[in-house]
Amino acid sequence: MIKRYEFRTAKGSIVKLAVDVEHITTETADADGYKVEIPADIWVRKIIEFSVNGEVSKRADFTYHGKDRVIKYGEVTQKGKTCPLLVLLPKDIVEDIFGEEARAAKARIRQELEADRKYQNRRKAIEDAMTLGGDTW
Repeated sequence: MIKRYEFRTAKGSIVKLAVDVEHITTETADADGYKVEIPADIWVRKIIEFSVNGEVSKRADFTYHGKDRVIKYGEVTQKGKTCPLLVLLPKDIVEDIFGEEARAAKARIRQELEADRKYQNRRKAIEDAMTLGGDTW
């Protein structure tokens, strides 16, 4: 699904962005010569169009700057140092592009923590039963 955005940066630059977001739920694997469909959970995001103040960049890619999602679209050399050209994505756009995957990951982590908590409680109950509540012989 292609999503299109237009926004202004903090310094007033106009950014136009088109992103193709794809969620792959099955993969085809080769199992000894037989093609088998297996479940998958792969997110693919590709920047199709990106421009800052009308200047189109073909090398734009998502990355992080600290904890913030940004788009790196080139580099510039100033005073002998090479610095990346970055555009900070607004939080609502980050939520729209990456939110579904983040919510699924949080739910999966919660589920794993709950399963671990149940396992540890059961392990403790069995250990208490075997040691008479913590006392050993």
